[in-house]
Amino acid sequence: MATLTPRSQILLKVLVDHYHSEAAGEVMAKSLPVETAQAIVNIPIFDADPKSLFISASDALAKIHYSWISDAFQYFDKSMHPLLLAVLSKSQGKSIEQLLGINTFDKELSTQMQKFLQMQLIGKIAGAKTVLPQDFLNPRPLTPLLSVDKNIILEMFDILGLYDLASKVKLIIDKKTLSNIYACLTPVKRKFLDLFLRQVDKVQLSELDLTDWSGDQNILRKMIHRRGILRLGKALAGYPPDFMWHLTHRLDTGRGSIINRHYEDSETDLSRKLTEQVVFIMNTLTKKNEQ
Repeated sequence: MATLTPRSQILLKVLVDHYHSEAAGEVMAKSLPVETAQAIVNIPIFDADPKSLFISASDALAKIHYSWISDAFQYFDKSMHPLLLAVLSKSQGKSIEQLLGINTFDKELSTQMQKFLQMQLIGKIAGAKTVLPQDFLNPRPLTPLLSVDKNIILEMFDILGLYDLASKVKLIIDKKTLSNIYACLTPVKRKFLDLFLRQVDKVQLSELDLTDWSGDQNILRKMIHRRGILRLGKALAGYPPDFMWHLTHRLDTGRGSIINRHYEDSETDLSRKLTEQVVFIMNTLTKKNEQ
């Protein structure tokens, strides 16, 4: 008997649980080695619809940031690029059109042709056809990152990075430098900075280096934002590769690469402390948006 891959094991688990919920182990034991059947029964999958394993290429592409999709264009002849643009959402198509300088295709494609091209495109995005759908990922403290508005995630990076800025500000005595720093922040971010200044950061990371900072507001904002991405990457230590794929592909390739660079396979004491910070900021921003 051929060895079952993890994905096929999960599919079998979901199908048997769905149709034989009261006797899943017994059903699998009739056709599989006892150890294999037991291993599949023990897979920690929550109640999920088997149909969720068969996501359409159109739905899959809609959840991926255009920068990852644009990278896949390199595998196709340039004459096909306008056709590929035509099978994407308007926002994705417009962004890639501007990025790669492609002219739009002005004729309507048949449904069959659209599906064919979408399948070809999704096949060139590494992991897109093999990653487990989000419905099959066990919930974790940072699972909401897969569904929260992307603008909240971007704002969260800005605020997470303020922990590093706060540690640095505590060491600065030059009033002009402090004034320049506060001038770079919005009123909301100043409030967060003041809050973090009153706290002791449980996370010890390398110091934010402002030695060569000229006072340029955009440069400091980018530094803070990048430190926020770094913190999230370290907070995600121990999260499964499928989760990491979904999260990083919601974001652009640049931010996704930074997250992956600081990700570790196993959970650490540092990642647990950082998770507390991420959850606090995410919940605060979510509640603010709901008001």
